Amino acid sequence: MRRRLRRGIVSSFLLLIAVFTVLIARLDADNLQQRVNEQLAQMSGQKMHSGKPSLSLLHGASLKLPTVRIGEDGDAWRLSADVVRIDISLWSLLTGSLHFSAIDMIRPVLHLRRGMSPQTLFAEHLPEHIGILRIRHGRLFVQDALLADSVLAVVRHIKRERQTTWEVESRFANGDFSSQGYIRSDKSGRKVAFGRISATQLHMQQLDILPLPPSHYDLFDTSLTFHFDTKQQWQWSGNVLTHDSHDELPDLILRGKVIGSGWRDFRLHDALVKFGKKSRLQITGGCALAQACKLGIHTRGADAQRLLGAIAVKTPLQAKLDATVEFVEQEKGWQVAGDLGLRRIRWSATDLPNMTIKLSKMNFTGIDDFQLSQATIKPTGGQGDIFISAGRSGKQQGFVAARFNKLDTLWLPLGNIALQSLAWPADIAGQGPLSGSVEWVFKAENSLLGFDVDASSSDIAFGELAKPAGMRAQLIGHYFTDARGGFLQIGALELGDSYVKKVAWPMPGNKQRPFVGSSRIDVDALRADGLKLPKEFAGWRGRIAGGGSFSIAKDQSSLQDLAAADGMVSLNEFGIGQDQWSGNLRFEQGKLTSQSLHWQRDSQFADAAIDVDLRTRRGKLDILRSSSVWSAQDGLPDWLAGMQLHGDFAKVDLTWGENLWKGMHGSFSLAGDELTLNKVRGEFAGGRVQSKYISMRIKPGSIDFDARLRMSVVQLDKVAGLANMVGADMDGYIFFNGFMHGSLPVGTGTAWRGNGDIEIHRGRWKAAKAAHFILWKHEASGAEKSASGERFSRLAARFHFRDNGLELTRLKFDSGKMKASGKANVSPAGDIRGHLQARTCGQRLAIEVSGRWPSLAAFFADAAHPQ
Repeated sequence: MRRRLRRGIVSSFLLLIAVFTVLIARLDADNLQQRVNEQLAQMSGQKMHSGKPSLSLLHGASLKLPTVRIGEDGDAWRLSADVVRIDISLWSLLTGSLHFSAIDMIRPVLHLRRGMSPQTLFAEHLPEHIGILRIRHGRLFVQDALLADSVLAVVRHIKRERQTTWEVESRFANGDFSSQGYIRSDKSGRKVAFGRISATQLHMQQLDILPLPPSHYDLFDTSLTFHFDTKQQWQWSGNVLTHDSHDELPDLILRGKVIGSGWRDFRLHDALVKFGKKSRLQITGGCALAQACKLGIHTRGADAQRLLGAIAVKTPLQAKLDATVEFVEQEKGWQVAGDLGLRRIRWSATDLPNMTIKLSKMNFTGIDDFQLSQATIKPTGGQGDIFISAGRSGKQQGFVAARFNKLDTLWLPLGNIALQSLAWPADIAGQGPLSGSVEWVFKAENSLLGFDVDASSSDIAFGELAKPAGMRAQLIGHYFTDARGGFLQIGALELGDSYVKKVAWPMPGNKQRPFVGSSRIDVDALRADGLKLPKEFAGWRGRIAGGGSFSIAKDQSSLQDLAAADGMVSLNEFGIGQDQWSGNLRFEQGKLTSQSLHWQRDSQFADAAIDVDLRTRRGKLDILRSSSVWSAQDGLPDWLAGMQLHGDFAKVDLTWGENLWKGMHGSFSLAGDELTLNKVRGEFAGGRVQSKYISMRIKPGSIDFDARLRMSVVQLDKVAGLANMVGADMDGYIFFNGFMHGSLPVGTGTAWRGNGDIEIHRGRWKAAKAAHFILWKHEASGAEKSASGERFSRLAARFHFRDNGLELTRLKFDSGKMKASGKANVSPAGDIRGHLQARTCGQRLAIEVSGRWPSLAAFFADAAHPQ
């Protein structure tokens, strides 16, 4: 018995020695590292590298590997870690194999080229004989983008239950992420998985590695469960709650269940999207293998603005949305068809009627990339519709073609919305059916809006312009915008019998020149048909036709606008206010020409031929015939300011004051405010008048003039205003030859100067004012006094206006009974002094002349301040 015990003890001791010898032989750190590297490389299918190892036997065999790296750049995945500690089963060492009871990774970094499911990642790359895998302070990259940080994870393999569990916590997209679950195998080796995912305050802008649609939301929380069964069917359920940190949109909740076997084989159950209190979208459908995916969306009363805002589309549209839409997957993108209803619609500040939209066919690959084949928009309760026959939108360009037929309510708000987008200053008002079509092509650098509108059956008011129903109205053209600004081109605009064609009109900011190909506008006919014109055109009348290019600029005058014009204009009794014009005008390279232009104002008229360069303001103006009224106070028309003109005039009847200058003809030149008449001839007060020259400086309210003037057989009793000038009634025939310089009206400017000769035949002088009298007859002469005034057969004198008054020399008087000669002076204050040598009744008399002539004082500069 004792011998057996001794033999057992010796045998056990020898066995321990043998085991210890084997362990000592196999626990070489370098040798063990090589075996671990080879086994891990075989399990992972990747190359493995590590630093100098260290071995600990304190609690079993534990191998510590620094700077571990599994995999290379370009592999599906690669792993690196600062330290990896591997606990190895001693029994496995005795049997010659390696069994890892635990692996502990310190600061590992896992790089994935693509997303991998937990089932794939853990089941394929985590051998079942590894008991526990721990990760401390790990990091996860997907496609070189940091997805998770501060990762703490524990993966356990429970052999007796054929189950692998995991627990993960990390910082993920600046939020918190956690997951728990398990993978279990049955006896046949088939696996099932179950897990949970929770996340809070994840930042969506850091999730660009995930296939998420564009959204205005920037934060989200989620709570999801998933399950994979032995038939490779999976199921996801739970909800996602998104937040808008700007507080512009309410929280959006996605809730429901997805069941399937892959991304091409799934079905939605009880899926919905909820945002706000009343907006919900119910989502149905799914995908089946070898078939196109189909999804259905149904909603009632959703907030359209918030719905579009949720997918990062900002719009001024406010409306309640009712929709039943089906999405069918295409080779590229999706095809959409269904019905949309919009209620309580408001675009910015414009209300629109309720409407329905039927989408027959629309393909899209994204919010900003779609193609519409057919859609119909009908106002609810209204007449007519809008038929969209084509539409396309991409990131840089798009196209829409639409036709509207007898649209009676919807065109008005849509028109105002379009005008507001073009920054037009006025709105449209009106009612009645409207028909036509539009085409809109837009690119990143320009856009083109074409239109063909028939508004003959509509009442339309645009600003102060108003067109009644029944008046023909058609507009064809397009609106173009590019870097130079907006440009409106009208192929034809017809109103009644009036029209303009081929119009090119730049919008503010565009420096191109306006152009009109042809036009015919009958203002009188338009007004008679009921067209209401803006107040700027209230005084217009007559007809105008023609075409050409011109310019309109805020910083230049109307004359400068005309100087930039090229074209032809025909006027027929066309006018503004009291003036009207008839004739043809041609504008070419800054020149204005007309062979016959007729101007009319009541009984006044003028016919003229024009050849003027509007750029230099020089040219020729011939007055062919004229009858007009003018006074010194009128001055020159504004459009003549700064002009330099010359020309001839003929058959001119000019009423100046109350006097008619008839049949005047001659030539003239105008430079600024200096008007010179040359070789003037005509009729005045029953006689003839002529002048070698008349130079006038026309100032506001008065005229300074120099004139060399001759008159013959002018009837003084036909000269209006003469009595006020000389202070007496006069008649007779005057002959005048002299030079005059002065101002009209008398007393408004410079003093009169001049000299010359005057003769009056068969005249009469009768004092008209008590202050005017002449004492020149000697009482002894016995001359008779007539109640009708002093009569004479001839009165002649040479006059000379001087600073000290009017000097009359060679003064001769013949009344038949008495003849006299002498001289006299009139002071600036109107005092008369002089003497005559007279012969009457055979007597010779020396007569002193005295008296008062105060009305003459206005001719002198110092008359207001007599000495």
